Amino acid sequence: MVTSAPYLVTGTSLCVTLTIATQRGAKPVVIGADLDWLRLTEAAPATV
Repeated sequence: MVTSAPYLVTGTSLCVTLTIATQRGAKPVVIGADLDWLRLTEAAPATV
């Protein structure tokens, strides 16, 4: 799994991309997902 550094999307929203390469049968497959950094931090429970 490869994780990108946070980067700006549309100038105001931070995004992180997760990517993994694998195989399905004999064919290589790359799967990626963009995650909204703000939503990730809002979903995480607050720790004090």
